[in-house]
Amino acid sequence: MSVYTWPPYQILIISFYSITPIFAISSVTGESLDLLKVFLNILPPLTNSREQEELMQQLPEFQVDEIYTVPEVGTVVGGTLYSGVCKEGEHLVVGPTDSGSFLPLKVCSIQRNRSACRVLRAGQAATLALGAFDRSLLRKDELRTGEKAVVRFRFIKHPEYLKPGTKLLFREGVTKGIGHVCSLQ
Repeated sequence: MSVYTWPPYQILIISFYSITPIFAISSVTGESLDLLKVFLNILPPLTNSREQEELMQQLPEFQVDEIYTVPEVGTVVGGTLYSGVCKEGEHLVVGPTDSGSFLPLKVCSIQRNRSACRVLRAGQAATLALGAFDRSLLRKDELRTGEKAVVRFRFIKHPEYLKPGTKLLFREGVTKGIGHVCSLQ
């Protein structure tokens, strides 16, 4: 097997033509790891600095992907902060619950990449420790889908927090689909 090392400018050209490069990297010696690092450093960010600043000016919105109970810590949620800024010790609300209400909570601590941090900004993924918050009041998103088309949903189990532009994962049995909210009524 041959490993070809391309100059960084060639990687940049290929990446703009939507070709996915394959890197042969040794997990033992680290050979060609520098090439992967160069490639990752030249990838453009998903949002520019102006868009990122606008997102951080909005109210915090954290989408929960995972819920854990950690001994001596309490309830911990993992997910992504889609807008705003979340700080350690900040008081937020969570919901909607099955009854449609929002409940107050306090962010006890924040971790990113298994390291403690005090501030979480829009676009960052993290875990938030909520302390003694009742885990049964939290749930991950659960959506159902029909056929491939423009669809209208009516949530019958419990309310959902949605806004136009929100990306959604649709699941029905083993079938999954991705979509976004076009409008709300």
